[in-house]
Amino acid sequence: MRIEPTKLSTCLAMAHPKNPKAHAIDALRASLRRFGMTSPPTIDEQTRLMVAGHGRCAALEQMRAAGEPPPVGIEVSGAEWMIPVVRGLSFASDRERDAYIIADNQLTMAGSWNFADLSTLLVELDKAGDVALDGLGFSKQELDALLGSTPSPTDWASVLGVDGDGGEPSTQQKTFILSATQADPLVKRRSAR
Repeated sequence: MRIEPTKLSTCLAMAHPKNPKAHAIDALRASLRRFGMTSPPTIDEQTRLMVAGHGRCAALEQMRAAGEPPPVGIEVSGAEWMIPVVRGLSFASDRERDAYIIADNQLTMAGSWNFADLSTLLVELDKAGDVALDGLGFSKQELDALLGSTPSPTDWASVLGVDGDGGEPSTQQKTFILSATQADPLVKRRSAR
């Protein structure tokens, strides 16, 4: 594998049409502004389709279109933003490629936080005063709960959706976009109850 500068427009044209992940574009833009491009998109060489980085590319395109300066790690060539892209990866089949797209997105969500350690680290960063906490992906309400003098497990439960002992999430909100054909049986099943 190698990192290769690629036009953002070219990368966007290689977006996988069946990518099932919805992205928090505003959060990605904030992160890109703060940290730059730290995780390049990845292209499957056999199909020339993107297998990782759809959200980052969409966020970069919004930033470019809004006239923002390119983040660190993004070069400009004429009117084009040149982004680092992982190249040289191929999968055994299209189905394996599609399975990887799901795994790449789901595996980051499958883990959980050790909220005591997270809170401690955030408090240390906050007290140091030289590091802002924006662009980390947490809402103000979540940061306030985590930065409390002694955040309790019940604070985590109410704000972050974990069980009372600070362990695994008791509930997890997921958003699915369904076509009318997919949603219809679910609606009928629910109304039959």
